[in-house]
Amino acid sequence: MAGTILAVPAIGFTAIFAVLRFPNFTVAAHATIGAFAGYVANTALGLPAWAAVVVAFLVAGIAFARAMSAFRWLRDRYQVIQVVSGLTLVALGMLLFFHRDWWLHVALNRALEAVGLTSP
Repeated sequence: MAGTILAVPAIGFTAIFAVLRFPNFTVAAHATIGAFAGYVANTALGLPAWAAVVVAFLVAGIAFARAMSAFRWLRDRYQVIQVVSGLTLVALGMLLFFHRDWWLHVALNRALEAVGLTSP
C-alpha cells in the first residue's frame, strides 16, 4: 500500500514533466492543499467523506491550474530555470551556513519592538 501512495505523485510528476517540459515540484503542495480542503469540508462543513474527496480534488485542481498559468512563461526557458534554481540554492546555503537561526532573531526583534524595546 505504501508503494501505491508513493507511486501516485511520482506518476503525476512524470506526466507533468512530459507535458510542460520543465520540472514542477509543486505536486506535494497541491496534494496538501487538497487534503486540507477535504478535511475542512468534512469536519467544519459536515460533508460526507465522498463529497469531501470531491472538494479536495476540485480545490487541488484549481490550485494547480492557477500555478500553471502563473509560470507558463517558463515553459521553454531552461536557462532561466537553471539560474533561478541555482541562485535559490546558493542563497539558502549561505543563509543556513552563516545565520542558522535567523528566524529566531526576527521573531525576537518583533517581540521586543512590540513592547517598545530594541535589541543590540
